Amino acid sequence: MGCGSLCVIDPLPFTIQNRLAVRLVLERAGMWDFVFRTLLLTETSFARAVDLEDITTIEELGSEVNATSCEFITEMSIIVDTALTLAHEYPTFDRSPG
Repeated sequence: MGCGSLCVIDPLPFTIQNRLAVRLVLERAGMWDFVFRTLLLTETSFARAVDLEDITTIEELGSEVNATSCEFITEMSIIVDTALTLAHEYPTFDRSPG
């Protein structure tokens, strides 16, 4: 019996798209760790949770962040979004003199 696809064994095979999604979740989790550490002097382990696959989606990360009961969560979310946007856009800026 031949098997044309590993989807019979694993319904969601690990693809390049999955790796990109994991990288984006890890990047956002790391930024949340940074913001909590810098602004609230609180150690969090969101990036570690992504590494351990306890958090696998942006939605799960958002739930974990909201569970911290921080009163400044909306403002911190804006900081995280802005920092990630700038980090992705900065390499495309024209930094040539003149």
